[in-house]
Amino acid sequence: MLFPLALPTYTIPAITLTGVSSQIYEVGREFAPSLSVSGSKNDAGTYTQLRILRNGAPIFTGTTLTQTPTTNIADQFGYSDPNNPNYTYKINTDPYSESYVIPLGSTVYNGDGNYNSGLSKQNNKGGIDVRTPAIRSIDAPQAASNFFISSIAVITGIYPYFYGTSLTLPTVSSIAAAIVGGTATKVLSTASGTLSIPYNNPDTWLYVWFAYQNDYTTKTKWYVNAFDNGDIDNSFISTAITQSVDSPQSYWSGITFKMHWSVYLTQQNTIEFRNI
Repeated sequence: MLFPLALPTYTIPAITLTGVSSQIYEVGREFAPSLSVSGSKNDAGTYTQLRILRNGAPIFTGTTLTQTPTTNIADQFGYSDPNNPNYTYKINTDPYSESYVIPLGSTVYNGDGNYNSGLSKQNNKGGIDVRTPAIRSIDAPQAASNFFISSIAVITGIYPYFYGTSLTLPTVSSIAAAIVGGTATKVLSTASGTLSIPYNNPDTWLYVWFAYQNDYTTKTKWYVNAFDNGDIDNSFISTAITQSVDSPQSYWSGITFKMHWSVYLTQQNTIEFRNI
C-alpha cells in the first residue's frame, strides 16, 4: 500500500444576488434597486433557471440565461476536471429593475436557481469516482438541484422619530405641524431603546420636545448625567400625549405618535430618554 487510494474533492456551485443589502428604510418610501442574480456552476452542470424573490415569491424568473466563462476548476492528481470549462450564468434581463413601496416590518430579498448534475472526477489511480452523487457536497459528484437559495437581504421598514426646540410651550398640534412642515429634525432609527437627542442649546433658553411612533414603548426616564435625571412625570418632561402625524415627505399619513416636551424653558446639549 505504498500509494493508498485518494478520492477527489468537488467545488460546489455558487449563487449570488447583488443590488440590495440589508438596511433600514422609512415606511412609504419607494425602493428601486437594480437586482442581479448569478450562478457559477463549478463542478455541477448547467444552470437552467434563475429567479429573484421578494418575501418568498418570485418577482422575476429567467430560463434564458447568459453564459460567461469563469475560472476553471483546477486539475487533481494530474487529471483535468471533466466539468470544465466553467461558466457563470446570469438572467438575460440584467439588472432587473424593481420598484416597491416599503411597508412596516421586514421585506426579504433573495435569489435561487436550478442546475443540472455534474460529472464524476478521477481518483489518484485514474479510476472514476463511484460515490453516489450528492447535493453540494465536496466529497461526492454534484447531483442536480432546484431552488438553490442565495444569501438574503432584509429591508426593514420603520417610522422615524422627530425632535426639536421651541420658543413657546409646545403642544401636540404645534409638534405635528413642525413634523409635517419639515422644520423638525428627523432621525431614521428605531425608537425602541434609549433615545439620545442632541438639542445643542447650551446658551439659549428653549423648550425641547420629541415624538416617536405609538407602537414603541413609552419613555419613562430622562437623563443628562448622574446628578441631573428623573422620571418623565410632568415635573420637567411631560408624559406622553398622542397625536396623528403626517410625513414631511408624504411617505405616510395619519400615523399616531407619542409626544413629550419640557414644561419649562431649558438649556441643554444632549438628553437621553429611556424606557426604564
